[in-house]
This record gives sequence, C-alpha cells and structure tokens, in this order.
Amino acid sequence: MTTKEVLDSYKINILNRKTSTYGIVTNDKFFLGGEQMESFFGLSYNDLETLNDILIPTVEHFLNGDNPPLDWNDTYFTGINNTAIIYVDKVCFISHQSRNVIQTVPIGHFKIIAEAWRDFLAQPPLGGTIL
Repeated sequence: MTTKEVLDSYKINILNRKTSTYGIVTNDKFFLGGEQMESFFGLSYNDLETLNDILIPTVEHFLNGDNPPLDWNDTYFTGINNTAIIYVDKVCFISHQSRNVIQTVPIGHFKIIAEAWRDFLAQPPLGGTIL
C-alpha cells in the first residue's frame, strides 16, 4: 500500500493550521484521525528527535526480526491516554484506564504512518513558525 492509502485507511489527516495567540499568528502541525494514534502522535510523539532516534528505529528493529531481542521495557511507548506496545507483527495500544487493548495496527502500517508524520513535521513551514 502507498502512504496515502495507509493514511486514508485509518482516516488520518496531517495538516498545517494557522493559530493566533495574543495577535501572533503561528503555524501549528496537527495529526488528526487514526483512533488512538491521534493523541499518540499528535500530543506525545510529535518531535523529530524522538521519532528519528527512538520510535522508528525500534519499529525497524522488529521489522528486521527483533534480533537481538529487545528488552520489553524498550518496546513500550507511553502516550497521554494510551501506551503503544511494539511486537514483531503489530503495535497494540493499551488504555491507561482499563488496561485493555483498544487498537491494533499492523507494524508495517505503523511504520508508514510514523514516517509520514516525521516527514511532515520536517517540512516547512515548521510548527511554531511565526507567519
């Protein structure tokens, strides 16, 4: 599947939006849709350093067969209202309240989504840019 097809299948939109605070207009970047991925990426994993240095390399490690196996602590990514746990074939989102699985995403799709979000964050206008 192409990136657009994956994003469309989860009803994900990533967009720039002008916001004004005290008369200062800035560009903000938003990740909308994708059920649990909306708050996970939009609020918790919305910086290039974390995506490039931690999250995406962990996903790639699993896509490459988890060899050597990662410590289970390195597979948990805590968000605002959920935790994503990376497995060899999927990413499961666990509710902080109920501790139940509330969404499962195939790991290949998750990687495509994470890379699309990373690439979007890196392109101008950057988030917080004064317009």
